[in-house]
Formats: sequence, C-alpha cells, structure tokens
Amino acid sequence: MDKDFSKFTIFPEFKKGHRYYYAARTYRVKINPEQTGKTRGSGKSKVACEKIYLGTAQDILSKLAGSENEPQKISSREYGLPTAVYKLAQDVGIMDIMDTVLPYTVKGIKASEFIIISAISKLHGSISKDKTGEYFSTTVLPEKMGIKAGDLHSKTYWEMFEKIISEKELKEKKRDKGKEFNGKLSIEELEELIDDEKLESIEEKIWLQLLQRYTLLLDVLLYDGTNSFTYYQDHTINSYGQKGRNKKGRHSLRQVGLFMAVTDDGLPFMSQLACGNIHDAKIFPTAMSKLIKRYHRLMSEAAKIRIAFDKGNNSKKNFKVIAEHEYVGSLVPSNHPALTSLGLENYTKTYKEFKVYEGETEVFGSNHKICITYNEALQHKQMTAFSKHMNVAKNSLREEFENHKAAEDLQERLNMILHDNKVLHSRACRYLGFEIKDGMMTIIENQDEIAGKEKEFGKNIIFTNKLQADCLETIGIYKEKMKIEESFKTVKDHRIISFHPIWHWTDSKIRIDAFISVLAYLLIKLLQYLAREDGLEMSVASLIKALEGIREVFLVYPDNTAIRKLEDQPPLQMQLLNKFGLLNSP
Repeated sequence: MDKDFSKFTIFPEFKKGHRYYYAARTYRVKINPEQTGKTRGSGKSKVACEKIYLGTAQDILSKLAGSENEPQKISSREYGLPTAVYKLAQDVGIMDIMDTVLPYTVKGIKASEFIIISAISKLHGSISKDKTGEYFSTTVLPEKMGIKAGDLHSKTYWEMFEKIISEKELKEKKRDKGKEFNGKLSIEELEELIDDEKLESIEEKIWLQLLQRYTLLLDVLLYDGTNSFTYYQDHTINSYGQKGRNKKGRHSLRQVGLFMAVTDDGLPFMSQLACGNIHDAKIFPTAMSKLIKRYHRLMSEAAKIRIAFDKGNNSKKNFKVIAEHEYVGSLVPSNHPALTSLGLENYTKTYKEFKVYEGETEVFGSNHKICITYNEALQHKQMTAFSKHMNVAKNSLREEFENHKAAEDLQERLNMILHDNKVLHSRACRYLGFEIKDGMMTIIENQDEIAGKEKEFGKNIIFTNKLQADCLETIGIYKEKMKIEESFKTVKDHRIISFHPIWHWTDSKIRIDAFISVLAYLLIKLLQYLAREDGLEMSVASLIKALEGIREVFLVYPDNTAIRKLEDQPPLQMQLLNKFGLLNSP
C-alpha cells in the first residue's frame, strides 16, 4: 500500500468492554469540489477525518506474525490513574508522613503502601480488600512499588489495620469501662475509646505540606454531613452502624455518618465519622471543635474561620461554639413567618436571577444579618409541585373512602393516608383533614397553613453573625455550599470513591476505611486542582475516566527482549501526562 501514514495517530476505543485500535488523521477539503488552492479567496474548506480500523491487539499481532522484527507478545496495564495518584502522594510527601506516623510493615509492605494502594483502588470503584490485589495486578504498580499482588488481600489488610487501630484494644477498653462485649457505644464513648490520633496527625501534617506547596485558600470552609446505609445485620457488633433517618430513604438499614469541611476548591480539610443515629446538630460541636483546633494550629491562634453550613446544624448551643468566628447558614422558612411574609417591594437588591431582601433580626438569641433570596421561576416550580402533591393526597383519601366506606376502622385508614402521604417535605395532615357526615366525606383544607406555605415559595433565608457583611457576598458564600454536596456525591459514588458500600464491619476498621476514603478524595481533588491550573475544567468523574484511558503496553520480541511504552494518546491525555509529570515517571 503506497500511502503516507506519517500523519496518522493510533488510539484505542472501548466497545462493550473490549479494546479496539484505530489509526486516524484529519485534513481539510474544499466544500465546493470544483474549487482549488490554499490561499485566501480560493474557497471555503472543512475538516475531514480518515479513520482506519486496525482490530484488537491480537488481530494486529496476527497480521504482523512472521516478521522477526515485530513483537510476539503484547499486553497492557493501567498506567494513568494509579501512577498519577502514587506520584502525587510521593511528591507532596504523603508517603513520608505516613511512614513516620505509622512505622508498621506486614509481609514487607509498609502501612503507607497498604493505604495508598487502597486509596487508588477506591478511585477505581467499589473494590473489597480481598479484590484489591486482583486490581493491583492489572496496573503498573507492582513493578513500580516492588509489591506482589498476591500479598494484598483481606487477611494482610486486617493485620495492618489492626496495627493502626486495634479492635482487640478497643474491646479491652470497653471491658475496663464496664461495657458489655456486644454493647453499643455512644459517639462520645467512641471518640474517647478509639485511638485515631495517628490518623488525625496524618491529615494535619498533609495539610501543612499542602499549604506550603500550593496557593490554597482557607478563607471559607464549607461544612455538611451525610450518611451511608449498610447491610449490617442487627446482631453485627459495631457502634458506628445505627439506624436513623437515611438520606436515601433506607431507614430500615443501619447507616454510618460522615461529616466534612471542605475548602472553596472542594479539598477536604477535616472529616468526622459519626454513628448513624446521630442528628447533624448533635455532632456539630465535636466537629467544630476539631475544625477550629486544626485551623488554629495550621494558620494562627488568632485566625478566625468563616464557616458555611446547612440549616440541619442550627441550634443556640451550636452557635455558641462558633460565636467567635464568622458563619453563614440558612433558616427554616416555616419557623420565621414574619420574614417570609415581607412583600416583594422590600426586596431592593439583586443577586444574579434573585431578588434580595436585606435586614437584621434576632436568631437563636442574638442579632444576625438576614439575606432573603426570591426567584419567581422557583416559586412557580414549588407551587406546581405543592398542588400536585395536594391532589395526590386528596385522591388517595377519596379512593380509600370509596373502597372502605363500611369499614369500622375507616377513620383510622383515612388518618393513615394523611400521615403517609407527603406534600413537599411535610405530612399531608399538616394541610388536609376530613369530615364524614351522612355517609359522605368532605375534605377540609387548612387555609392558614396553606397560605403560610405559599409565602415561602421561591424564597431562601440566609443569615450571618457578621452584621457588617455584604449581603451579596454572604449569598455567594452560601451558594458555594453546593461544592460540599458534590463532594459527598463523589465520596459515596460506588463507581468513584466508594465509601459506600462499607466493606468493614468493626468500629476500628470502619474508622480507618473512612480515613482512606477521604484521603482518596483529597488526592483526586488535588489532581483536579492541578489540571485546572493548566486550563482543564474537568469533573472528578471525567478526570478519572481520562486517566484510566492511559495504559502502558508491554512488548516481547522473539529474542526475548522486551520494551514498555505508553499507548498513543489523544491531546487531552497528553496534556494530563505532561502536567502530572508522568511521561518520564520511573
């Protein structure tokens, strides 16, 4: 074939889990075939692409068989994601920090290596410790780290994790405190008995390194919590897994709580594990105390934090904990009818698509600046949803009445309908009632409650203890809280970080696993931060996908010589390889 292939690029594509190779080039052609020339005025042109299917690696090798100069065996391993994370952990000093704080080995493997391998495997998806070695063997890490994949399994991980936080010692402490062997511990008791100071020390030392190495701002910290349901049986012995109000509606399952404070860039600054039955407001003082102490140690004793958090943390007691610092939060509109009743003529400012009211009022015992946002489109959306839910509840009442008119427990059945049906976030009985007379049912609407609710539509009440704060800036800070909600989605996504599902079932190992999940998230967010420096705006999921597409090819020749090389990569992956310093990574 007399054709110039010098401008072709070879790249892989994935279809239904299989890898196929193509060669392609781009060139320009005239839109009007009758026009020629490349100078201005010679006619418009467009970009065309020539793509040639090469087949699988086996196909390519089969076509080349018989040539002594061609490889007789070819294999590939994952390179981009594991190498990027491992190199970053080395460059930032995370591996050295863990080696200093956790000077343990199992089968010659250091604690830092167990942890970083687990963090990388979490970024690959939901993998149990027993499957970690299997994943590890598909990457370039065994050779880079000098570790046998067969030594990574649940038993070696348990042995190492037991050195980090001992379950045996925890049981002995429970016994010394007079607790039953199978007895559940409160969060206060867990905080006292679980010795996780080493993990706290590692997190703090990492942040000390990050602040020295990068231009990271800690002017605003965004705080929130979530919970992850588990499949623990009721008799499974641990205290973190408790039944509570689950954010996914799985209230019958035991769950574990995780709270985090992240920076404006989404980097996790602090994390707090909690029992699944703990309300957000109850864990708030413990988490804030840890957050403030860490902030002061890293910045200065006099430094004040600006914290943004959700309404679930509101209480007079909690505000006293952070009274010396600046905070931004939101109020439950139904608890402040005087504010939601203000006419729109009082909304004299604007923030993007929102009208804004600015004022001061007493909140939880002290004066606060109030910023209420109003959006007409949001009002219509909430009104439509409210009407829809009301109609569903009314129709359910009518259907139940018609089907069970003669039932002795008719009243109880109808009350259950109002109890079980939701109108937005409230039970239907808040807005609806009924009266049965002469064999007929009349549905009664609570006009006061409905009118009060309608005044809330389209509005969000944001407040801060900094009375001189600019209202529009305060709203902007609160809106940034979406970043921590995105953080929790990532941490809980079984395709990415995989804190959920939780593979461990003892309190000590659950604590370590949470630490590794947050570390994995910190590392991928740092890579995202570095990519952004290079002009690449990528989500965590898209960054992981791009890195996973970078693979190393191993070629074995007839004379038993072998070479390693990276697959040809598209421009995006080449930019990432350059930015992360992976082209010449040892």
